[in-house]
Amino acid sequence: MFSETSFDDVSAQEKSLPGWQQEYRQLSPGLFHGRVATLQFPGLTIIRERMNVAVEQHYSAPDSSLIFFCQSAQSGGVRIDGEFFGGSTVGFGHRWHERLSISAPMSDYLLAVVDLDDEPEATGVKTGLLRGAAAEQADSVYQWLTSLLELQTSEPAGLPEQLLGLLPDMIRDRLGLLQQSCMQEPEEVSDASRADLRLYRDMEAWLTDNPREAISVAGLAREVRRSSQALRAACLRVTGYRLDEMLMIRRLNHARRDLIAARQAPRRVSDIALDWGFFHWGRFSTRYHALFGETPTQTMRVRN
Repeated sequence: MFSETSFDDVSAQEKSLPGWQQEYRQLSPGLFHGRVATLQFPGLTIIRERMNVAVEQHYSAPDSSLIFFCQSAQSGGVRIDGEFFGGSTVGFGHRWHERLSISAPMSDYLLAVVDLDDEPEATGVKTGLLRGAAAEQADSVYQWLTSLLELQTSEPAGLPEQLLGLLPDMIRDRLGLLQQSCMQEPEEVSDASRADLRLYRDMEAWLTDNPREAISVAGLAREVRRSSQALRAACLRVTGYRLDEMLMIRRLNHARRDLIAARQAPRRVSDIALDWGFFHWGRFSTRYHALFGETPTQTMRVRN
């Protein structure tokens, strides 16, 4: 079964991957435009996800899934748990729990998600990046899967029924060959990178437990019992953004979610702004428009 959906808000797109737990926050300025295409077979789903702005993504994949992933050469790169990967990165993942990705604007990702519960001989799953000749073979698989999705979009009748019946096993065969003979072990993550990620997660945990608390970097440093300098350095290395900026962006994204909810249960914009620690209406509106490309009032209007 094929579907393709466009989104005008990042909080709507975060719910689009079947079986995944996700939370997205918009990081870079502009009206959000996103698109997700999925081609589903029993035990196998092909997903292409695109977004025009930088996005902070917290996600967990289904435990039983083996994930072939690739970002297009045109993508601006992504930081995954603090490690940067440029365009054309390909590889396999498994048991993705509480991962953190910071995607650049104009991201374009393809995922092939295989349910291992349907693979009785799925043992010794290998994960990591593909390099050299293996990456070239993986790129041909990426191009093939992308073309399948594009064909579904361009051809109203879709793929022939006979081919649709063969495709799941054909895809599993190609991915199985990459798994068995082309896998490279992932590079070792430095102790310093792990320490930065742990500290960033400590900050995230406190902010999640106290979502409506308007807090400064100094205040957050006291709560997690580390210096402001350590917090700022960890945030910059993990996300590529300054911590002061991330705290503001986080509150603006929370306010946007409440504004969208207010389309169904009306509230005053000023009350929502106050809820998220914005005490000056004009500054809130200016900052909001700079990030999301529209005013808070425009966001609250019911879209047709």
